[in-house]
Amino acid sequence: MKKYINAILTLSSVLVLFYIIYDQYKQINEYKEMEKSMEVLQTDSFQFHLIADRYSIALELLREEDSVAAAKFEKILQNQTE
Repeated sequence: MKKYINAILTLSSVLVLFYIIYDQYKQINEYKEMEKSMEVLQTDSFQFHLIADRYSIALELLREEDSVAAAKFEKILQNQTE
């Protein structure tokens, strides 16, 4: 009887070990996919930040050259684009 118990315990331990290895493999793959998504989001965020900075610089230049047009543009931006 003791032989059977030892065999059952050994077999169940091996099965649990394989399950843990499989689960870890699955979690690593999910992490890699999440990491790829984060890289895409960071790239997009960086590009949008650059566009916003260029927009701010262009608005500052417009203020220096034509403050009336800049004020009109800001009014339109704040009130009519929502």
